Amino acid sequence: MPLPFWSFPLLLAGCSESDLAGTETAEDRGPVGLSGHGSIEVIVVEPSEVLLPTTRDSGTLVATAAWTDGFSSDVTELCAWTHSDYGVAVISGAGEVHGLGVGTTTATCEAEGLRAEAEITVEAVAALEPGDLVLNELLVAVPEGADVNGDGESVRLDEQFVELVNASAYAIDLYGTELWVGDVSSARHRFGAGSLLPGDATVLFGGGTPWLSVQRCVVLAVYNDDGAEPKGLALNSGGDTVRLVDADGAALLDVSYGASSAAASLVLDPELSGTSYADHRTLDRSVGEYSPCTLATGAAFPTAEENVGE
Repeated sequence: MPLPFWSFPLLLAGCSESDLAGTETAEDRGPVGLSGHGSIEVIVVEPSEVLLPTTRDSGTLVATAAWTDGFSSDVTELCAWTHSDYGVAVISGAGEVHGLGVGTTTATCEAEGLRAEAEITVEAVAALEPGDLVLNELLVAVPEGADVNGDGESVRLDEQFVELVNASAYAIDLYGTELWVGDVSSARHRFGAGSLLPGDATVLFGGGTPWLSVQRCVVLAVYNDDGAEPKGLALNSGGDTVRLVDADGAALLDVSYGASSAAASLVLDPELSGTSYADHRTLDRSVGEYSPCTLATGAAFPTAEENVGE
């Protein structure tokens, strides 16, 4: 996606554009220090200011080295990139910039003992769109006596869960999104303020006081209008549909699952990308009957950096 902004390059040391006369690729000049062009005099990162309207937008930073004999070369992939705030953006080795959260961070390229900086600002977390979330796992038939939500009690209604994973490369805003199940007359859950980073998950339990602590996973009990007679998630063991809609009622996710009488969760096979659900216990290296907040093996979901190719 194009950068909607440009600004003057930030120079590491004082020099004019004429100092960068002549351009040469890394392939032309060979390894740093063996190029025959002397030493690197200055590094420039362009643009010096990156503005991302939402986390769904992206940009590119290019680091250029100026050599003592007047040649210049792209050293973006030689940079060791660091940030002043890792919660705002992530930069791939190729200089691709992806927003993670609202705010401003200073990105610094360090190469050959020199440094250059650029400022990255993200204005808003992107609204959820179809295809961003994957319903990776759901527990319909609760194993006898299982305390899946970790609150010290085993209550079938409370232990049912759905696991939603942000499979996109963007941070997404869940505010106002509703989860509906089958023909139940009211939403099973309504999301309040909150966002998910790429590869992060949220697990919704039917009730209780969930007490699971897993990094990069938001664990919640359903919030709805059931009142004194809670229905929880109301997942039907005979098979049903699970839908996500936005605040205007537009469909964001619509999946169906088949009958589930086995005391184990149903999980996409393959995970995150499959089109049908399998008994959790049948997946290769499965940890057992269920695995809320992780892959079936117990491993974490891919991180933000992995989702953008780091």
